[in-house]
Amino acid sequence: MLIDVEIRGKSEDAKLVSCRNMELKKMNIIMGPQRSGKTTLLRLLFNAVYARLNRLNTTHDLYRIAYNYLRGKLRGGTIVLKLCNEEKYDYDKKECKEPALSLKCTKGDVKAKCHVDGKSPFEGVILIPAEFEVLMKYGVFPLGEPYDVLRIHYLSLLKSGVVKMEKQLDILGKAFIEIGIRQDKIIEWADGADIDISYSSSNVITLYLLRIILDKVPDGSLILIDNVDSHLHPQAMEELALMLWKLAESNMVVVATHDLIFEEALIHADKYAGKYGVDVHVNFDDITLTVLKPWSECIMKDPRTSVIETYTDVFRDLYSELYR
Repeated sequence: MLIDVEIRGKSEDAKLVSCRNMELKKMNIIMGPQRSGKTTLLRLLFNAVYARLNRLNTTHDLYRIAYNYLRGKLRGGTIVLKLCNEEKYDYDKKECKEPALSLKCTKGDVKAKCHVDGKSPFEGVILIPAEFEVLMKYGVFPLGEPYDVLRIHYLSLLKSGVVKMEKQLDILGKAFIEIGIRQDKIIEWADGADIDISYSSSNVITLYLLRIILDKVPDGSLILIDNVDSHLHPQAMEELALMLWKLAESNMVVVATHDLIFEEALIHADKYAGKYGVDVHVNFDDITLTVLKPWSECIMKDPRTSVIETYTDVFRDLYSELYR
């Protein structure tokens, strides 16, 4: 599957985000500097799929994205996203002739307009936002579709009383033993004590709760992960990478990250999987690595040559101001 995405103003040169024929495979890694559009791309993907799965033509979140982005330099512009099957893509013209799913947003002087067309190619969708730890720790959910979906999973855990594992991923299974519900609160059982989750470590909150929530995602889903690795120890990054690879066996996973260590952990997960007792086979043909650049075309990188040692050139190009 291929993606075309563009956030632009009236002028041909005013493109905040521009990606053509960006491939979607089992594991998709998105990198880039601040304000390059990583989170926005994930939210556009989420909203488009979420809308059609729920037979909606738009979402409130799309209105807010369009209202906030299509201003200033992007005034009078458009936001366009298309998901296309490869056989329907015109590589010469770099455009999708018959998108399976598409969205378009515009904004006038006052109101924004957004419309989603087509059919979702996925059975489900979930966006895990960068604020995941705070959301789960304190139960504070901003308004908006991505957070509403996460709220549904969160509340279902509270109402269920007992957490049962459905997906045998061979990784982080202890989450279903050490996490429980007591008096409508999520608690961690550790060292003979019941600890309120708000006092648990980032490792427990991010890995354990993510494992439990993603356990409920139906196969054939689109799983969108936005910078949740930011506060994790390298070993925890390895566990997270292995969990995502196991989920990628029956889903499409898109991960936005700034961390080169986590990027390497994802690309070379099979090299350390044995020490965790996990069977993971990494095929480079199942990975995409896309680097977004603000006000420029995105870069498609070959993951075979983008390990830590050889990623430095791209890193220097993205953050050139640090090397002057």
